[in-house]
Amino acid sequence: MTDTAPHLHLVISPYSLCSHDAAAMAGLLLAGQALTFLPRSLASVPVDRDRALQSAGYRKVIASVAWATPLVESGVLATSVAGEDAAPDFAEARRRVATDADLAPLRRFVDTRIEHDPDRALDRLASDLTRSGPDPSISVPLAAALDALAERHAYAVLRTDGPSLAQQAERARERRLFACSVPVLVQASTERLIETRRRLAPELDALREAAESCLDGLADESAVREAAAAYADAYDRSRHHIERPEQDPDDPRVRSAEIVLTGVAHAPDHALACSAIAARRVSSRPTEQPQPSALTARSIIVRLIGR
Repeated sequence: MTDTAPHLHLVISPYSLCSHDAAAMAGLLLAGQALTFLPRSLASVPVDRDRALQSAGYRKVIASVAWATPLVESGVLATSVAGEDAAPDFAEARRRVATDADLAPLRRFVDTRIEHDPDRALDRLASDLTRSGPDPSISVPLAAALDALAERHAYAVLRTDGPSLAQQAERARERRLFACSVPVLVQASTERLIETRRRLAPELDALREAAESCLDGLADESAVREAAAAYADAYDRSRHHIERPEQDPDDPRVRSAEIVLTGVAHAPDHALACSAIAARRVSSRPTEQPQPSALTARSIIVRLIGR
């Protein structure tokens, strides 16, 4: 990585982007470069974007993520890297659930049958992504696809903490690398988010570099905490600018919140393995699972602690 390259490469869930939630806002403020994926097919044959846009469901997805368009235009957020997206990983995760004996408990919840009708597939995908009808047949392999894409391109996945069985399994199979608390924007216009990135650029760059170095094993937790403290001080000094009311009355009220960031190492198939553990527990057939031996993938977990 060159000195001019952005630090802290994050994969952000399309669910967060579609819901415009605090994790998406925090990730797009803190990331030097962010990546996401919007699936368009439940078959082996890809569906191109122009064809997908003929679907009312897919247009709903695009409308849900339209708020992030200025971040795409400014080069912060992308849907592919080095000419690749997560479509092959999504298909491979669905194949693994269908065929891998270790993932058999998931088949009760994850339907991996191919959907040959592109319009029906797009409607199912859109319903899940916009949370009109959450579908583990999509969300589980999609999480696995993000894991695979992230590891292949040395990104960290931005994850949220929570009480679900899968999230509990994830926390139990991770090794903590660092933790720090920082203030971030959780509600604001996209223009305000970009402005804050620019206003706090020196402190954000230092925090990004420290966090990525710690994830890569090149720095310890104290470096992240020091950079986080310097960033938090700068945020507080500029808070009256950052949180000033939006000029447009239709824009959301500006809100900041304190979040905890936890950097962790985990196995490459984190989402699939932990979803399978959760499925076993739901099925009342819990068995002790060995800890993964190769913790080669990285994530940053976001937990909201106060507004």
